[in-house]
Amino acid sequence: MTKITFVWCALFSMTAFSMDFLFNTREAIQKGLDTVEINDCRYQSKQALNFLKFGTYTNKIVEDHLKQASSSKNINKCHQYLKICIGLI
Repeated sequence: MTKITFVWCALFSMTAFSMDFLFNTREAIQKGLDTVEINDCRYQSKQALNFLKFGTYTNKIVEDHLKQASSSKNINKCHQYLKICIGLI
């Protein structure tokens, strides 16, 4: 019985840990969408990318769009990439 409890607790903590990073990723993307400066949008995109990489949730499309947003030169393009990401998470 203790092995089953241990496995269940481990799976639950991994899921909670992953959900925390996913929440932080979404929050960083939303902060990026609320920005008016390109540097702030790029910074929040990088933050979201870091949270996404450290969590257990992986999505190559979201990762690519966050990379494009973090290197974009136009605030509208940055917001466009972030809107796509928020729809995919």
